[in-house]
Amino acid sequence: MKKSISILLAFLMMLACAVPGFAATDDAAAADFTCVATSQNLTVNGEAKDTEVYNIDGYNYFQLRDIAALLNGTNSQFSVGYDEATRTVSVTTGEAYAPTGDELATGTDKSGTAVKSSQTVMIDGEVADLAAYNLGGNNFFQLRELGKALKFYVHYDADTRTMLVDEQDEDEDWDTGDASLDDPRNADGIGETEVLVVSFGTSFNDSRVATIGAIEAAMEKAFPGYSVRRGFTANIIIDHVLKRDDEKIDDITEALDRAVANGVKNLLVQPTHLMNGFEYTDVQEELKKYEDKFETIALGAPILTSDEDYDVVIKAITEGTKEYLDGETAICFMGHGTENASNHVYADMQAKLTAAGYKDYFIGTVEAEPTFQDVVDAVKAAGYKKVVLEPLMIVAGDHANNDMADPEDPESWYSLFAAAGIEPTVVLRGLGEFTEIQDLLVEHLKEAAAEALDEDYGTGDASLDNPRNQDDIGEKELLVVSFGTSFNDSRVATIGAIEAAMEKAFPEYSGRRGFTANIIIDHVARRDGEIIDDLGEALDRAVANGVKELVVQPTHLMNGFEYTDVQDALKKYEGKIDSIVLGAPLLTTDADYDVVIKAITEGTKEYLDGETAICFMGHGTENASNHVYADMQAKLTAAGYKDYFIGTVEAEPTFQDVVDAVKAAGYKKVVLEPLMIVAGDHANNDMADPEDPESWYSLFAAAGIEPTVVLRGLGEFTEIQDLLVEHAKAAIAGETAAPAEEQPTRDVAASSDTIARGEVEEEGMTPVAAAALNDGTYEVTVSSSSSMFKPRNATITVADGKITATFDLSKAYTWFFVGAIEEIADADSAAFLKGTATEDGLWNYTVEIEALDEGIACSAYSQNRDKWYPELILFRADSLPEGALK
Repeated sequence: MKKSISILLAFLMMLACAVPGFAATDDAAAADFTCVATSQNLTVNGEAKDTEVYNIDGYNYFQLRDIAALLNGTNSQFSVGYDEATRTVSVTTGEAYAPTGDELATGTDKSGTAVKSSQTVMIDGEVADLAAYNLGGNNFFQLRELGKALKFYVHYDADTRTMLVDEQDEDEDWDTGDASLDDPRNADGIGETEVLVVSFGTSFNDSRVATIGAIEAAMEKAFPGYSVRRGFTANIIIDHVLKRDDEKIDDITEALDRAVANGVKNLLVQPTHLMNGFEYTDVQEELKKYEDKFETIALGAPILTSDEDYDVVIKAITEGTKEYLDGETAICFMGHGTENASNHVYADMQAKLTAAGYKDYFIGTVEAEPTFQDVVDAVKAAGYKKVVLEPLMIVAGDHANNDMADPEDPESWYSLFAAAGIEPTVVLRGLGEFTEIQDLLVEHLKEAAAEALDEDYGTGDASLDNPRNQDDIGEKELLVVSFGTSFNDSRVATIGAIEAAMEKAFPEYSGRRGFTANIIIDHVARRDGEIIDDLGEALDRAVANGVKELVVQPTHLMNGFEYTDVQDALKKYEGKIDSIVLGAPLLTTDADYDVVIKAITEGTKEYLDGETAICFMGHGTENASNHVYADMQAKLTAAGYKDYFIGTVEAEPTFQDVVDAVKAAGYKKVVLEPLMIVAGDHANNDMADPEDPESWYSLFAAAGIEPTVVLRGLGEFTEIQDLLVEHAKAAIAGETAAPAEEQPTRDVAASSDTIARGEVEEEGMTPVAAAALNDGTYEVTVSSSSSMFKPRNATITVADGKITATFDLSKAYTWFFVGAIEEIADADSAAFLKGTATEDGLWNYTVEIEALDEGIACSAYSQNRDKWYPELILFRADSLPEGALK
């Protein structure tokens, strides 16, 4: 609201001819500011009023006596006096104002004449800190500051450009703390991931900061990749805080609508409610309305859901109150109570306290059972002479301050205990102030996130991992590139160990990390707050750090799609770094296979007993390099390791191939271990999860073969670490360059394999050559002869009488040839175009074409089938933008 006023008034000031402030008199200090009379409307208790108002540096300023006259006779009336001897203005709230006759006069325009005033103002005998300016001999005070100090409401209606002044409610409490210390967490521009903390709410500012605010802060710490926002379910509180403090808090619907407007995709919602009662159900019902507006919504459980939750809360409240235990003092916690069946939590809490030996503790409610009478009877029967009262609520709000703690209310627990002859002491502390409660709510949301987002928070301590993304690294860098993993322990034990081995072997180089899987990078950042560079960021960091010699060593198993992506990425930096060398992937030579086979067989020989098979699970790929798994199996068998079997998750050999071979050989048990650098998601879930019926563990068990899991990535073997070090050394020495880009086979698909094709030219089409086009670059649509072959993201560039087209193809098509399939056999190898990897996982090609609206014979090489397939494509002239055609 304040920002809106400032913007509007700043616009008014630009229209006005402002005069700079002049030097202050003996009671004023010089300052640079603008001062203009405003033409905004003013209402007091809904009635239009007219008086002098000046905008000074973006805020509205009024004479104190004018405001006193406007509010005279209302709940916010105050008197104004002046002591000539001390030159002090004295204000007494609640007293009627005695008019002098000069109030509410508009007078002459004093724009530009203001000087800062040091006028002393006493409000009810206390010095008030109020900003004041002297204009033409009269002091003007900031309206909003007066509202807070003298307890009246100030708002602004931007639609009607009206300042709204209203008297306070008779029962309003203005002494609940400084609302400016509270962050309503309703900002926009928050990104795609959000944690929404939903609370009933409280108008007690100090308690709101210390409880709900503290819970939200704990969420920010626990979910660093998420923007934390607030939603209240009690609109009466929202309206109350807005009217009194001008702080806008979203209700839950507004908060959800704001998330949608901000483009949030993954929404985590954690209520602060004590139990699964009416309010929690309302949150569930509200979220159902938004199921199709977010990719994911996860809802955390309320505080008291499991027996373990009760244990946490009991430990927190008993530890927090043990100082009061002296044998004569009872500790009484007051809950709210509900008509919902979930009200049993209070009796459950009492039973668990008693069972745990906390005989001095008593639980009651304001509006249900156990009643106050139940509590006081129990306290009296036990002979306690004193009682400590504390709320069993997230906040110490209205119920705690009034129904529990108010000594002037004869119906409060304080007064009722005192009347019963038991001396009360009050502790105004909400449950939200306990770090144990904050942590409990964080854990509930983590559990919900784990289920909804397939998020795993039990993967180890991310703080033990070194992301190796520091700057100021010198001119020589060794960049270790990995696919990555979000499993923290495995990342430290595998990728971290490889990086450490590199640093030891190459002390003159700064070791750095780059991951190729952005989904993992985002996952780790969101969950753990650890920032890992992707490959592009790591290379940009090297350039920014002035690196001249860059050694890149991938941890990839083979020369597949990911390794090729690294090659393509490095080409873009050839002119930015003096020297770049790329080490070979793990399995490149026969000697590499020998090293890996020795490592995995030595590491598993303890399991060999004649009845146990050792099965290694690889990832598998559509790339032709998938042959490494069959090669590994063949080499193991040839070396006499008959108990060893190799399979993959996503290619061949399949699990069925493996289990059939294991069963045929008569094995009764199997040891499962990943043939991957890390023991990450595939190892933990696709291989080892006993609760997943599709995991290798479950499938082997269902086949009657007893499984044992070894969650160990290849990167943990020192032999593997040393092998990658040797590959980096060879690259530096120039002994082995990065594997050359192989030429595709010239095999073409047989007619029975050829994908069904259709015509691409339509009746009435005529070729549109470069001469018919204006020079420029245009987005176009491409028609193709096959539903399996779809060029996308196409553009044409017209220049020098030629048309150059660029487009993307699926990763399945790694080579492209302009010409008929029959020309493949005799074509020059230079005519085979290798795709350039794009950020979204496609291949990009650039070709020169004769015309639009003309079918072009071409061929595409399928990496999956290792064959060329005939295609037809056509760049459509009817998709050109206006102005492209001459």
